[in-house]
Amino acid sequence: KNNSIILWDATSQTPHVEFFDDSEKHMIWFENNESARAKLDVFQKYDLTNLTIWRLGGEDEKIWKTLEELQNEYHTL
Repeated sequence: KNNSIILWDATSQTPHVEFFDDSEKHMIWFENNESARAKLDVFQKYDLTNLTIWRLGGEDEKIWKTLEELQNEYHTL
């Protein structure tokens, strides 16, 4: 919308879009496969054992392949 481009926040490893509607600035943060992978790497690093994904149906479909690959690699998801 409004010729917005997807930006990347290096600290949170999360994409977002910023745009102005009239004079009001809007920011939309979301997950994609790359951001999910970054979070899953932290999940593995600290040997966490439970994973919850909120609001299924709006995710980047590539996330499911990433989860499957990690499950095969680490046998922990």
